[in-house]
Amino acid sequence: MMVFSELPSYQNLKTGDQPWWGQIPSHWESRRISQLFYLGRGRVISKEELAERPGPYPVYSSQTENDGEFGRLSTYDFDGDFLTWTTDGANAGTVFRRSGKFNCTNVCGTLAPRIIMDLSYFRYALSLETKRHVRLDINPKLMNNEMSVIKVLLPPLDEQKRIGSFLNFYTAKLDELIEKKQRLIELLQEKRQALITQAVTKGLDPNVPMKESGIEWLGEVPAHWEIRKLKFLATFRGGGTPSKDELSFWNGEIPWVSPKDMKNDVIVDTEDHITNEAIVSSATSLIRKDSILIVVRSGILQHSFPVAINSVDVTLNQDMKGLVPAKSVSPQFLFWLLKGSAASLLFDCRKVGATVDSLDMESLYNFSVTVPPRYEQDAISSHLEGLCKTIDAAVGKITKQITLFLEYRQAIISAAVTGQIDVRNYVDAETEEATS
Repeated sequence: MMVFSELPSYQNLKTGDQPWWGQIPSHWESRRISQLFYLGRGRVISKEELAERPGPYPVYSSQTENDGEFGRLSTYDFDGDFLTWTTDGANAGTVFRRSGKFNCTNVCGTLAPRIIMDLSYFRYALSLETKRHVRLDINPKLMNNEMSVIKVLLPPLDEQKRIGSFLNFYTAKLDELIEKKQRLIELLQEKRQALITQAVTKGLDPNVPMKESGIEWLGEVPAHWEIRKLKFLATFRGGGTPSKDELSFWNGEIPWVSPKDMKNDVIVDTEDHITNEAIVSSATSLIRKDSILIVVRSGILQHSFPVAINSVDVTLNQDMKGLVPAKSVSPQFLFWLLKGSAASLLFDCRKVGATVDSLDMESLYNFSVTVPPRYEQDAISSHLEGLCKTIDAAVGKITKQITLFLEYRQAIISAAVTGQIDVRNYVDAETEEATS
């Protein structure tokens, strides 16, 4: 991988208009976006329109997945080479290059060149600037009037092309590395889930006698294990939200768990905290430590089933349930059991709602699971804890590598589009690969 020390720098410099540009090449200029582009906007395109008029022309929206493509239509609103950007939402300020015939929704702005330019260069240069100008409201925004006054650097056209080609090549190499690392994380997570499911449904002894469970998703289970419904393994406790108007309810020290806190296997603290007075005055209640916390209403149930164990006493909001294990069930084993049953549990219990999904509680109460003797529960829990620590450590290491790649990607873009490195002698990708 190339390093900055291998690249030359410009010799004749001047101070840039923006303090974060630092010293820039003396022959470069700067321009406002309104001087370089005609600014436009997409239109409202509904899912109904996509269904009624399917076709070959892409519709781009505010999302960043799938290159921002929302769907396809039989007609197009734009034809040519453009930059587009996301005007609203979490991805506000994200810049794309678009070519050919396409459509944009009303949360996309469009930039059509006023002059001959290299759009690859300007995509990178503008991406460096937009996040500084996003208005951080409840719903972040970067509207046309705000985009129009953003300044970018304007090198000569030949240098624009060299920089664009250089960055296309090196960011593609980095993106390929990142994609491979992300796929490796996915494989490790799939392996983790498979090992959990195997352990809690088949046990640790491959030679143990088996029996038919009578339940399709379980198949054969160890002959000496029981099949029980969840309602017989734990007491289900609900939650609620204390009045937001009573500020005194929200200045306490008691953790109040909502779906946004369910990012880790163990809950030790939460974003929000309440008082004892809040518990008395609302539908929430205190859930003792070593209970199992699950999300029962959230959009996240479309693709995953968050499960955690609390290491401290907590309270819950109304989208959560706390399962207080029966004496015959190890809390740690119940945690792993629900983790390992996640896919089947969602299949059997999930209800699709108009806005968010939820779990049908009657189906959840009657969901059948395996219950080994207590000594096996403890052995399985210990085995899975060690196994998952190893896998999680590997995932953590790869995640750090991805972070470094992303930081390097951003650094090389910044260096190239602000003239901190000189790529005027950059050769094309084919020559680079042939000589590397």
